[in-house]
Amino acid sequence: MARNPRKPGTVEEWQAAVDAAEALLALESARQYGLVTGGPEIDLERCEEIIREGARRGVTPAADCTKRLIDELMGVRRCRVCGCTDAEPCEEGCEWVEADLCSACAVKGKTVARRGAESAKA
Repeated sequence: MARNPRKPGTVEEWQAAVDAAEALLALESARQYGLVTGGPEIDLERCEEIIREGARRGVTPAADCTKRLIDELMGVRRCRVCGCTDAEPCEEGCEWVEADLCSACAVKGKTVARRGAESAKA
């Protein structure tokens, strides 16, 4: 079967794709050193292609992309706006008002992640 991968369209999609590709390359590196075993096969060429094309468009991996992937795989809850977690809540304190939105961001009226937003705690 011929591979016909989806191509990101918006800047937000490119950011998500570049972040995922970077994090998956880190995961594959960990697997090669015996730090991780099993799991899905990672298409290294596709990851590198996404990163190169993203760079041509001015999109680079977020500093915390690998941490976010690990958190997701481990089931860590993270705010879609500020990136806080149960272990690292907002400075002013917060609680969950939605599955992926903390009360501090909800009160501030922020409900959508900013383009390329990175957690200051990462």
